[in-house]
Amino acid sequence: MQSLGHPDEASQIYQRILKRNPESEESLSNLILIGMSKQNFEMVREHSERLLELHPESTVALEGLASWASSAGEHGLTAKFCTLLVSAVPGHFEGWFNLALAHQKSERWEQAAEAYDEAIKLRPQSCEAYTNLGIVREQLATNQAPAPPTTAL
Repeated sequence: MQSLGHPDEASQIYQRILKRNPESEESLSNLILIGMSKQNFEMVREHSERLLELHPESTVALEGLASWASSAGEHGLTAKFCTLLVSAVPGHFEGWFNLALAHQKSERWEQAAEAYDEAIKLRPQSCEAYTNLGIVREQLATNQAPAPPTTAL
């Protein structure tokens, strides 16, 4: 139903399955994906937390929680979930990119640059990663520029 463009009906079916089997990873994962497609981040959070309790390294749950935190403007939490995600799956481009973005939004420039570097290693054709890395490096240069010398009178 979900792939046929009927996410509401699919959601109801997955909810019924969860009533019979509260540990259905497939149902929880699909409800997270439906929530993300509908930008229903509370639905994403609820099902991601349940799935993470059952499977602590679930990439779908970590992606869901990072998405929820980002939508709430919680950059520290976004970074936390993205860090867990790239620890579980080091080759996860979106995880590295979103980690960098969360650091960038929190003005943690060094960490942002490091995460963008990792994202670029995984997807060297990403214009967004290069653009954001340039912005971060410019900020680093601005913040770390030595103070102009004072002259004695």
